[in-house]
Amino acid sequence: MCNPVVPGTANVFATREGVPRCMRLPGFVLLTDNTSFVIQPAQAVASVTTVCPGGSAAQNGNLSLGVLPEAFRVPVAALPSPNPAPWPPVSVPAIYLYPGRIVRYRIAPGLDPAEPTLPALWRSETGRYSVSGAVVPEPGEASFPGAGSPWEVVARGIEDLQIEYMPGDGLWHNQPPLSTTDNWSSLVRQVRITLSARASAANLAGQTTAGGGAPVAVRGQLSTTVTPRSAFNELQMGSQIQ
Repeated sequence: MCNPVVPGTANVFATREGVPRCMRLPGFVLLTDNTSFVIQPAQAVASVTTVCPGGSAAQNGNLSLGVLPEAFRVPVAALPSPNPAPWPPVSVPAIYLYPGRIVRYRIAPGLDPAEPTLPALWRSETGRYSVSGAVVPEPGEASFPGAGSPWEVVARGIEDLQIEYMPGDGLWHNQPPLSTTDNWSSLVRQVRITLSARASAANLAGQTTAGGGAPVAVRGQLSTTVTPRSAFNELQMGSQIQ
């Protein structure tokens, strides 16, 4: 990116390369200096053409960035400086921009008119926010879905979702460990996802009763284990260095 915010143009960021077509706008972007990051809602700027120092308006891209109600940043220093800097940057680190997602899952009624109480697994790629960064109702809340809701049904009949993490100790944990520098065992090697589902049809053979007042139904579980690609790449790199 042009580092930093373009002087005199509020919240407008100019990228040294054009904004790629694969980046959906409005949507979320991740800004990072490869040390820390911040996620912000972004929109395309069509009425203003801002040029990076030493750049070209035909090649530069323009984005308008907002701020999420809850800060997804580690730490605040990840934000670009409000003062202009030369290119290439001398004392201010370069800021890189990527498409951003805050994936959030929730189990709530699936809003099926035929079976309004049947639970479903919902998914949002922007957390509990719209693509513009506004807080929106979540599934199960009284005012759901609301305008511009990012939530979509993944599967109906899902009663429970469990995620477990295995770092270098070979044990499963309910929360991922804190990844620390130069400690390869702190990387999550595997992630296990388990879904518990029930059939929606009534009076089927093999029905069971679940806790919490759930109705009698045929139930089953589906479990899968995956390896995070980033951890796999890091472990490969570490073995080559050693």
